[in-house]
Amino acid sequence: MDIKLGFRLVLLIGAFLTALAIAGFAYSQHAFFADTSRSEQLDRVVTEGVQLVQLTHEILLYGEPRAIRQWHSQVEEVAEAMKPVRLAADSPVAPMIDALFYRFTALHPLLDRLSEARGNGNDTNVTAILRSQLFQESTQLQASLREIKSASDRIARHAYDSAKERQLAIFGLFSAAMILFVGLVFVRFHKVILTPLEGLETTIESLRQGVPARANVADDNEIGTICATFNQLLDQQEAGRVELESMAERFRTVFEQAAVGMAMVAPDGTWLDVNHCLSDILGYDHDCLVAGGYPLFTVDPAQRPDTLAARAILAGDCASRSWEIAYRHQNGETVIARVTTALARDSAGRALYFITVFEDVTARKLAETQLREGNRRLEDQARILQRANADLQSFAWVASHDLREPLRTISMYIDLIERRLGPDIDGDLREFMTYTILGARRMYALIGGLLDYARIGSADSGFDDVAFAKVVDEARQNLAGALMDAGATVTPGPAMPTVTGIEAELTMVVQNLLENSIKFRDPARPLTIAITCADGGPEWRFTIADNGIGFEQAYAERIFGIFQRVVDPEEYEGVGVGLALAKKIIDYHGGRIWAEGRPGVGCSIHFTLPKSR
Repeated sequence: MDIKLGFRLVLLIGAFLTALAIAGFAYSQHAFFADTSRSEQLDRVVTEGVQLVQLTHEILLYGEPRAIRQWHSQVEEVAEAMKPVRLAADSPVAPMIDALFYRFTALHPLLDRLSEARGNGNDTNVTAILRSQLFQESTQLQASLREIKSASDRIARHAYDSAKERQLAIFGLFSAAMILFVGLVFVRFHKVILTPLEGLETTIESLRQGVPARANVADDNEIGTICATFNQLLDQQEAGRVELESMAERFRTVFEQAAVGMAMVAPDGTWLDVNHCLSDILGYDHDCLVAGGYPLFTVDPAQRPDTLAARAILAGDCASRSWEIAYRHQNGETVIARVTTALARDSAGRALYFITVFEDVTARKLAETQLREGNRRLEDQARILQRANADLQSFAWVASHDLREPLRTISMYIDLIERRLGPDIDGDLREFMTYTILGARRMYALIGGLLDYARIGSADSGFDDVAFAKVVDEARQNLAGALMDAGATVTPGPAMPTVTGIEAELTMVVQNLLENSIKFRDPARPLTIAITCADGGPEWRFTIADNGIGFEQAYAERIFGIFQRVVDPEEYEGVGVGLALAKKIIDYHGGRIWAEGRPGVGCSIHFTLPKSR
C-alpha cells in the first residue's frame, strides 16, 4: 500500500473514531438533558402546587376575593404544568402524579362550596367543616408535592449519575480504541517508514565508509521506490565510475601510444607527464622532460609562445592555440614542431592542466621546401615549354607555307608541261603526270589538315554560352551544296541545349561528322542523318547517326587517330584528319567521343559536352 494512501486511511479512521466519541458524548448529553427535563417538569409542578397551597391557606385565613381570583389563576397554572408530566410519567412517578391530580381536582369543588356558603350566609358550622376539609385536602396536596419533589430529586441525581457513567464509558472506549489505533499505526509506521529509513541511513553510512552496500527494497511503496531509485543511482554511479576508469585507461593508452608527442602541463607551467613519442621527438627521457620542461629544449628561451598561449587560454580568450616553433634536439639538431595546446577544466570550470600536442613537421617542412623548389623548376620548364610551343607554332605556320609553296609550284609546272606537250603525251606519261598531280594535291591537303589539327586549343577566344541548334544550322549551311548533291536528309533533334564552348570549333565538329556521313554514304539508298541530344546528368550526350556503309566495330578506336583510315583511299578521298580534329576539339571541351558502326547498316558518332565547365 502507498504511504500517502496509508496516511489518508489513518486520518480517516482517526476522524471516524473521533466522530464516534463526539456522537457518544452528544448522546450522553441528550439523555442527561432528557432526564433533567423530567426533573424540571416535576419541580415546576411542585412549585406551582406549593403556590396553590399557599393561596388556599390565605383564602382559609382571610377569604379575600383577590386571593380567590389568584387561586383560580394558579389552578390553571398547575393544570398546565401537570399536562406534560401526566403524559410522560413513568411507572415509579405515575402513582404520585395520579394522587396529586386526584387531590388537585378535589380542591376545586371544596373551594366553590366554601365560597357559596360564605356568600349565602349559611351556618358557621358548615363553613367550618368546609374549611376543615379544604385544609386537609391542601395538607394532603402538600404531602404529595413533597413526595413528587423527592422523586424529582431522585430523578435528577439518577440523571447526573447516569450521564457520568455514560461519559466515563464513552471516554474509556474512545481511549482504548485510540490507544489500540495509535499502537497499530505506530507499529505500521515503524515497519513501513522507520525501518526502511534506518536501513537506508545504514546503507548511506556504509557507502561513506567505503563499504559497498545497497538499500533494502522491502515494500512496493514510496520508501521502496526511493530505495529502488537509490539503488539505480548507485548502479549508475558504479557504471559511471567504471566508464570513467575505462575512459582514463583509454586516455592513458592513447596518451602513451599516440603517434604524436603529448604532454600534460599544470597551469603554473610545471610539467606533469609526457609520452614516449615526445621523448623520441626531443631525444630526452621521461624524467628529464618532466623535470626540465620547455627551457630544456627551447632554442630561444626569450621567445616562449607557450606562455602567451597559456595566458590567453586561461583568460578565456580562446579554447586552444597552435603554433610552429623550432626546438633543440638532445643531439643538437633542430626539430620543427607543430604545437597545439588546450586546457582541461573540471565540472566547476576550474583549470586542471594543459594537454599539449607536439607534431614533428621537420620532414614535412623539408618536403615543402623541396616542393617549392620543384614547383619553381616546373614553372621555369613551363615557361620554356611555352616558348617552345610558340616557336613550334611559328614553325608550323612557316613550314606549312614553305611546304605548300613547292607543291603549288610542282602542280603548276606539271600542268604547264601537260599543256606544252598537248596531245603528243603518251598514255604512260599522262598517267605518271596524273599521279604526280594527285600526290601533290594529297600532300597539300595533309599539310592543311595537320595545320588545322595543331591550331586546336591554341585559339585566344574563350568559352562562352553556345546554342547548339545554331551550331547545327551553320554546319548545314556550310555543307548545303554537298548535302544537296548527295541527296541527304538531315533531321536535327527537336530541342537542342545551350552549351559552354567555342562556337567555331563546335561547328567544325558537326561539319566534319556530316562530311564523313556524306563521304561514306551507301549509293544503294538515300542518305539520312539524324542529330539527337539526351540528358546524361552532368553532361549532354549528342549523337549523329547515318545509314551509310558503316564499319567494323574493331576499328572504333582507330578511326579517331590522325591520318588513320579503314577504307580504300583510292575509292574514298580524304586524308584521315576529320575525326581526329573532332576528337581533339571534344577533348579540349572536357567531353568524350566514341563511335558505333555495323558494315552495311550505318554509323553513329556519340560525343558529350559537360553542362558546366
